[in-house]
Amino acid sequence: MELLDKPYGEGEASFSIDLLGFCCNHLRTGFDDTRIALAPLPLNVKKEKGGKIRNMKKKIALCIMFAVMLIGGALALEAYRTKPATSKTWYVGPTRYFTTIQEAIDNASVLDGHIIEVDDSPTPYYENVNVTKSLIIRHTYYPLGDYPTVDGINGKGAAFNITSPNVEVDGFIIQHGMYGIKISNQSATIRANLVCDNTYGIFLYCSYNNTLRSNNMTGNTWNFGVVGDSVNHFVQHIDKSNTVNRKPVYYLLNQSDETIPLDAGYVAVVNSENITVRDLRLENNVQGVLVAYSDNVIVEDLKFIHPSRTCVSLINVTDSFVQDMKVSIPITTSAQFVSLTNSRSNIIRNNCISGVLNDTGTGMDLTNSHYNSITNNSINGISGGITLSNSHCNSIIDNTINGVSTAGIYLEMQCLNNTLVGNTLSGNNYGMLLQFGSNNSIIFHNNFLDNYGYQAQVSILCFNNKFDNGYEGNYWSDYDGADMNKDGIGDAPYPIEIYCQDNCPLMKTWRALRAWNESKSERFYVETPFQKLYTFSNSILASVCLDRNLKQITLNATSGYSGFLNITIPRRWLDGPFNVSVDGVEVKSFKDAVNATHWSLYFAFDKGSHNIKIIGIQLGNILGDLDGDGDVDLYDAVALLSNYGNHDIPIKIYLNETE
Repeated sequence: MELLDKPYGEGEASFSIDLLGFCCNHLRTGFDDTRIALAPLPLNVKKEKGGKIRNMKKKIALCIMFAVMLIGGALALEAYRTKPATSKTWYVGPTRYFTTIQEAIDNASVLDGHIIEVDDSPTPYYENVNVTKSLIIRHTYYPLGDYPTVDGINGKGAAFNITSPNVEVDGFIIQHGMYGIKISNQSATIRANLVCDNTYGIFLYCSYNNTLRSNNMTGNTWNFGVVGDSVNHFVQHIDKSNTVNRKPVYYLLNQSDETIPLDAGYVAVVNSENITVRDLRLENNVQGVLVAYSDNVIVEDLKFIHPSRTCVSLINVTDSFVQDMKVSIPITTSAQFVSLTNSRSNIIRNNCISGVLNDTGTGMDLTNSHYNSITNNSINGISGGITLSNSHCNSIIDNTINGVSTAGIYLEMQCLNNTLVGNTLSGNNYGMLLQFGSNNSIIFHNNFLDNYGYQAQVSILCFNNKFDNGYEGNYWSDYDGADMNKDGIGDAPYPIEIYCQDNCPLMKTWRALRAWNESKSERFYVETPFQKLYTFSNSILASVCLDRNLKQITLNATSGYSGFLNITIPRRWLDGPFNVSVDGVEVKSFKDAVNATHWSLYFAFDKGSHNIKIIGIQLGNILGDLDGDGDVDLYDAVALLSNYGNHDIPIKIYLNETE
């Protein structure tokens, strides 16, 4: 309504009402913008003209009534035009106009927002349903009655392939497809379905904002999984009313400080922090545990008997742990144990995976992942050990990989500045395979044992990798060089490729913890733990010698970095307190400890090759304790009798390393 305040003669005013303009502008009725002007009403009319005033009031009243009628009609027209069309329901069944679900979807009269209700049938609906419209598809009497069955024709495709947004699928038995339900769009609602005997049960592929309620996934090769390449693809609304093999799905979104319940059948942790996944038995999913866009997650003590496609998948994850898990694969499968994608600063340690040889299974796979630590894992009898692609500055340390059909450690392409130390690689087709720009890695203290599947322990198609640290290299089971100075390092390099060699090959397999004992020909030899000397060091140790006359132990130590030695000495051999020297220079400060049977010493030294002397005060201190167990007992009598009459008492003994 527009009030016009214009002069109309002296002391008079007028107004007009733009009713249809108001309707057109604000209600969008489509009428022309027509102005209705009421006759001007003089405001200074004298009282003696009462009849004229009454007539004028009647005219004003009529105009107001007319205006109200126009506004009411316009509002009614607007409501009619904006009211959504009523959802139309179409029926599918053996006696209906449409006999297949796909036939109904493809019909031009079936539009977005319509409902397709499917009758139960004595035989399944054998079809691969491509849902290309925003429809509600449900069984006719949902949520009551028997569920109709959709059969995916022996795994030839998806039983339901949802490519349109805002689709709802309710109340079906879905079986025998490559996928039971595959969703590759957004905002689907999947409710109250039994999804069984497919390759993939329910599979969410690069889709988001989907809602799953009360679905039972069972007997599929991979019951459930979510795959995507952005955080949105993992934003789903999935509660524990969904089950895999009758165990609930726990899909945590935007959570913190939680521990997953022990009855979990599938676990996802999305955009969350400080979550613990512990002591579960998981099987038969696309991922057993999915962690995406999360921090400080602990995954530990899990068991996988019949594994998931990927047992543990980390996507854009930082500062998390995957540890102390066991995977046993009794059949040929394409499973991965741990997969890291776009993840950094995680620790993967103390895990064990074993299986049978196959073409695609991999123990651990890192893609675009950096600064991770892969430590003390055991991988046996699968296709691949540890594989890196476009991953930098990772530490792969102290892993044991045996009997894989490709490479124990595979730097696939563009993997820079990785550290590969202390790994034992045995019986693989390749011990290591470095390809396609995987440069500047440091590789030492590894044991390459009979990796001859392709006639080479190592294959390299890249440059600038170092197979020694300047002092220590790797042990090669086929190295036949000599060690004339007895420092534990071969005198000649081990050739790898024309442009690459190990300049410091080890004469013995690398181990940080070693045990040494007297030869069985020595006097009073009894095989007991108390008869052994133990060393723990980051350096190469060689020529360990006990000199009874000088009451000292000597050894050679070689280290490419700052070295340390923790040595545990049987008191029967040599008793303390001790003096320690490195290259003739006394070590002023070292740590020591003693018990009934052993002394333990700890000290450090600079990188390089060194001669170490440890001088004691006497040869043993327990009279009659011949086996060094801290007691004089029957075992000592056995040692005495077995060596009775032996007068050949050696003064200087080079100790043998034991396994």
